[in-house]
Amino acid sequence: MPFEGKIATELVGACIFCEQPGIPLYSGLSDQLFGTPGFWNFLQCEKCGLVWLNPRPVAAELSKAYVRYYTHQGSNTIHTTRKPLGSLREKGKKGLYAYVSDSKALADGWIWMRLGQALSCVPLLRERAYMGTMCLDSATKGKLLDLGCGDGRFLALMRAAGWDVTGIDTDLAAVKNARELGIPVVAGNIADAAFPEASFDAVTLSHVIEHVHDPVGLLSACRRVVKPGGQVVIVTPNIKSFGHKKFGSCWRGLEPPRHLHIFSLAALHICCERAGLQLQMLRTSARSAGLLWEESRAIRRRTESLPVEHGIGLRIRRVCFNLQEDVRCRVSEEMGGEIVAIARVQNSSFATEIMPASTEAFAS
Repeated sequence: MPFEGKIATELVGACIFCEQPGIPLYSGLSDQLFGTPGFWNFLQCEKCGLVWLNPRPVAAELSKAYVRYYTHQGSNTIHTTRKPLGSLREKGKKGLYAYVSDSKALADGWIWMRLGQALSCVPLLRERAYMGTMCLDSATKGKLLDLGCGDGRFLALMRAAGWDVTGIDTDLAAVKNARELGIPVVAGNIADAAFPEASFDAVTLSHVIEHVHDPVGLLSACRRVVKPGGQVVIVTPNIKSFGHKKFGSCWRGLEPPRHLHIFSLAALHICCERAGLQLQMLRTSARSAGLLWEESRAIRRRTESLPVEHGIGLRIRRVCFNLQEDVRCRVSEEMGGEIVAIARVQNSSFATEIMPASTEAFAS
């Protein structure tokens, strides 16, 4: 599908949280993933660490950056497992997810549940399962809204676990793919959906908040539709990650021009507070470090015209990087490739855990 002309942009010179002028981080970057035309720059706030695209696409033009996005793939090709080994792997994965989330319905029998229990002894596998269900367990299941639901795979998983699921996505191709799985999806954004207040027990945003012009407004809208004591779970790339330090301008998490804001722990902490959400947990995860490493290497290879690499050696290095980042993440809370935040709609019976109220604790 061809692009229709250039993308109109706007300048954003100051941090949306601290109102401080940004310092140049990268300039002249191109879209190495999906071929959106143009060259893009990033600025960074010295106070909270937030990184943002400047100039950035205006809201009315942002859809042009998604013309060739991965969510346009057909769901039939995505979800079909053709090899016996792949089927066994999928059963093992479901058993692991079932055990970690305490959702027995996900497992294909008690044998796979027991295998999932054994696999959960490996910290990184347990983390992948925990993040794969967006930190939700069977004890809290009820009505779930997933913003930016894409092709619906996550919601299909959570529906199997017993949740009453609904999705939202602005990408019409992704909406079509999700509906093919029988997932109820609203085409548009959370404002278009006009859900009544306190409609859901949980709202999840997996790699969504970095794509929006007004992240505080988005989280405020999430807070409005969540019941008192309900959860808002956010996962987003971490600008201070080990992967970013290693790959710099080739880091997969930058993704110009679709990623408008790239958060640090401090910046996401401020964002949640300003949206009126009460943080229960804020940390980083190395769950996707191997994938981010592989895709960052591919961007560097294309940028620097390096030869293509294949084979078992590349797979081993991917696993090694994943393990290395996992270890670093356990030593320093800021090193994981993704930030994960769990927040609740304020209720007097809940108290903020783990993270201090002052953002200076996170400052560089």
